[in-house]
Amino acid sequence: PKGVQDGGHLRFEKVLDGADLIAEFRIHKHLKFDRQGNDLACVLPISVLALVVGTKISFEALSGKTLEVTIPPKTQPYFQMRLGGHGMPVPNSASFGDQILVLKPFVPDGIPESLIKSILEYQTTCG
Repeated sequence: PKGVQDGGHLRFEKVLDGADLIAEFRIHKHLKFDRQGNDLACVLPISVLALVVGTKISFEALSGKTLEVTIPPKTQPYFQMRLGGHGMPVPNSASFGDQILVLKPFVPDGIPESLIKSILEYQTTCG
């Protein structure tokens, strides 16, 4: 059933010789998404430079839709963004849980020496 959770049950009445059949669902973990009730969390890799200056990022939701989010300048590492209505379907409802993006920073390869020098100067000046 839509939005079923791990351990959920579905009863089929009087299936075998008048007895009820109860199906229990086991939901396998997804490689990219972590289910938290009706919400879906996923890690979104982002360069530390993009966190500093801000950017727009496109990613594919579980539904297959491509979503775009704006990362504002000076965003902290591991900041969590909540996108309403892009999670799992809520059982017996027309609504959906939320998509939670966890911004995981990485240091990009090939940072120019001039940028490193500027960062060091800034660090020396501002602490």
